[in-house]
Amino acid sequence: MKVVYLGLLILLLIAACQNNTSSNNTHTCQNIASPLLNNEVIFPFCVEDSYGRKVIFDGPPERIVAYDAAATEILFALNEGDRVIATHSFVSYPADVQTLPKVGDASTLDIELILELEPDLVFIFFPTFNEQLTKSGLKLLYLESLNDDFLKVTEHIRMWGGITGNTSAAESLSLNFEARIEKIKDALKSQPTGPSVFYDTSQLWTAGPDTLVGNVLDLLNVRNVGKKISGYGQISPETLVESNPDIIFTKEPAFFTGNPAFSKINAVRNNRIYITSDLLDIAGPRFIDGIEELAHLIYPNLFP
Repeated sequence: MKVVYLGLLILLLIAACQNNTSSNNTHTCQNIASPLLNNEVIFPFCVEDSYGRKVIFDGPPERIVAYDAAATEILFALNEGDRVIATHSFVSYPADVQTLPKVGDASTLDIELILELEPDLVFIFFPTFNEQLTKSGLKLLYLESLNDDFLKVTEHIRMWGGITGNTSAAESLSLNFEARIEKIKDALKSQPTGPSVFYDTSQLWTAGPDTLVGNVLDLLNVRNVGKKISGYGQISPETLVESNPDIIFTKEPAFFTGNPAFSKINAVRNNRIYITSDLLDIAGPRFIDGIEELAHLIYPNLFP
């Protein structure tokens, strides 16, 4: 009888171990490029960071230091902004962030203040402070900022939907973003190549095709004066004159209108120099507004 009992006990233990293994195996780490199954999140939820490390969430973090403007904007757009307890000093949108503690900038980080705030998650988009934060024992999620493909914005939105458990809002926001991109594509698919465009970030620095802005210019089917540049680079005044762009986007219009050397450029002669907003500076939910802004300025008849 004892042998039978012992045999049954062993079988039960094996079954329990198999069940636990099965349960663990069904939960794979969520790479941000992978959609959530059935648009649902089941905790523990796991995200793979830019180092390939698994960051596991047993539940939605309640106190987030969002050391990134895009992540901050996403969380507020998902109505999860009350989870954000601090940002860095360059975050300015939405207005609610103005009253939040600022824990550093591009070159400094106030670890002591962060520890005092007792966050259960610190999010960063560049690795400078990774070692400091890791040694402090804080829960850290590092994902490098988007620098080329703006379509990945929706991957980040869905990821934050998974982390906060608010997948429905994330899916709605992502689908809206994607639908508006498709609308632009549909409007332009039968159109010939558009005008030549120079996108000036400052003092003749411009965006190459492997940047977020370069991707936008490709989407809008224009001829990018910076097409031979990798990343961001500066062109010479002579190159700009030779390129003779039809449109110039800039935050410094007087730099072009006030220089006699540029007087014969089409964009100057035809008064097609447009002041850019900050909408394309941050790869968050408002990025699509920036794309539509450029589409309207380039093709006013197609996008009134």
